[in-house]
Amino acid sequence: MPLVPLKPFKTPRKAAAAQVAQLAVIPAPTGGLNYRDPIASMSPQDALVLTNMIPRQQGCELRKGYQAYANAVTVASVAQPVESVFGYTAPNPANNKVFMATNGKIYDVTSGGAPVVAVASTGSTDNEWWTTQFSTAADTFLLAVSPGAGYWTYSTTSGWVNRTSTTTNMTTAVRTVAVWKRRVWFTFENDSNVYYMGAVDAITGTVTSFPMGSILRNGGYVSALFNWTIDAGFSVDDYLVAIGTEGDVGVWEGTDPTSAATFQLKGAWYVGRVPRHGRYFTPFGGDVMIVSELGLVPMSRLISGQYTQDQ
Repeated sequence: MPLVPLKPFKTPRKAAAAQVAQLAVIPAPTGGLNYRDPIASMSPQDALVLTNMIPRQQGCELRKGYQAYANAVTVASVAQPVESVFGYTAPNPANNKVFMATNGKIYDVTSGGAPVVAVASTGSTDNEWWTTQFSTAADTFLLAVSPGAGYWTYSTTSGWVNRTSTTTNMTTAVRTVAVWKRRVWFTFENDSNVYYMGAVDAITGTVTSFPMGSILRNGGYVSALFNWTIDAGFSVDDYLVAIGTEGDVGVWEGTDPTSAATFQLKGAWYVGRVPRHGRYFTPFGGDVMIVSELGLVPMSRLISGQYTQDQ
């Protein structure tokens, strides 16, 4: 039988599948960072990573750069961490000041460069200072407190003055300071009471305790106080807000804490545990925003029952 040459087998060519492109719109993360919600239920406008971007209403803005302002304080050639930076705004802008706290001292860094010692020894245990400004008929003061250091004031005319020993019932356990209706208020470490200056428009004198343990339903102690201005529909009034370390919030109304007829508890709420250190609330428009384990909580929505952990 004659041999018949075989043709090589060729795989038939198949037409490549057409590629289908799908368009998708990924919104800018205007909701900011979200470490609270599960990824599957997270809003597309939230972000897990947000580096050098600042969320705005219409999109995200690139964070501006920075430049060195003041030199570090060194001890044995080791730079010391700066725990607090705070300013003083004087009636005359030429007398404005910028201070920083580290290594148990307060430094003047108004002019930048090498820090200048303003207070050589404060006694502060953690260099974390809580400050606010208060004006009297005599002067404009920066009120500053820190655990271990006690109660200090600064003004252009008097400079730094330690008021701890000259203020009756004041101790170095003082933690925060606030001003409400012309009166200076304080909170102390591990204390469920708050303390107020006996006289209005005064930065020294006698501080009197006021018990607030009744609002601390979850324990802890009073972490901080702040003023909250609210429009009740028929008038605008200032309320005193007390926050406990475990997240209890009490709102007080009135004027004079020396009388039950002029100072009453408006209500108590729960905002979630708050940070133990630093200032974790800030005025925003006509509201006050609180940072807690539940997120960024507006006071107005908290007291009206419009805020839940799922929001």
